[in-house]
Amino acid sequence: MAFLLLLACKPGGNPVKDDDKVPEGAVDLGIVMTREDGTTYKLYWATSNLCEDGLCANPEDYGDYYAWGEVAPHYSSLDPLTWKSGKTGGYTWTSYSLCDGQSVKMNKYNYNALYGTVDNMTEFKDYDYVHDAARANEKLVGKWRIPTIAEWTELRTKCTWTWTTRSGVNGVLVTAENGNSIFLPAAGKWEWTNHSNEGTSGGYWSSTLSTSGPVDARYVYIASDELGLYGYNRCFGFSIRPVSE
Repeated sequence: MAFLLLLACKPGGNPVKDDDKVPEGAVDLGIVMTREDGTTYKLYWATSNLCEDGLCANPEDYGDYYAWGEVAPHYSSLDPLTWKSGKTGGYTWTSYSLCDGQSVKMNKYNYNALYGTVDNMTEFKDYDYVHDAARANEKLVGKWRIPTIAEWTELRTKCTWTWTTRSGVNGVLVTAENGNSIFLPAAGKWEWTNHSNEGTSGGYWSSTLSTSGPVDARYVYIASDELGLYGYNRCFGFSIRPVSE
């Protein structure tokens, strides 16, 4: 039996124009976002997770795992597991490219001098998408990117999230008021050299740093009995579900 996590969808804002086109590989969940300048935009969510070859072939595919701000996984192969040069420790601070070997030596995206070089950057922006794995993926057609924490929050509050099993894969079915939906598989996570919680929980990065400290970035946690927006070590490996406008 599916486990209902959230209340049903609410209307998603401005009406869709007749000339609105849903990007290939995306679905319209009726989500309309408002920018800081007051303008609005329609947000489309990918139907599957990100992998090095682009979007996964099926919604149930786990896809690849990325440290926050890095554009490629640390492994060359998952079967058999082989690590790339310089990444033999797995998903650690020593192998994380946005610090100099330690969490207190950040070299990008840092707002606290106790943690390294300060640039006061807290989110991937239009002028700095070089660290966005979805935007940097040359196999994706169009302007895909990692969703902000505000966009994840809108998806969470405007849609029904139901823990379920699809084609033998556990995860969350996110259903919009317009009847469209996406499936987020519980792909687990990578910490150090350990891949854990596969099939029981999953984490999806946002493009936003945590406000509690620059060591962590915001992500969405899914499990059969919990749904939350939290912060976690940037060097660990989570899934990515791209969005497009």
